[in-house]
Amino acid sequence: MQWNSNQIDILAKYFADLSKVIVISTVIGFFLPIGAALVTAQTFIIGAVSAFVCLFISIKLLK
Repeated sequence: MQWNSNQIDILAKYFADLSKVIVISTVIGFFLPIGAALVTAQTFIIGAVSAFVCLFISIKLLK
């Protein structure tokens, strides 16, 4: 299956948005006060790596 440039652009935007959601939900939650959210160091690391991977895929698709 060959994808056209419009489909690749939409997929790249999806991965960029997914990266933002992961950062907001895990990485930023790690820095909130203890009572506000419970995010462990393991969740922080997995979230940061996942966000980076999604952002990397997005950038590669746009090139």
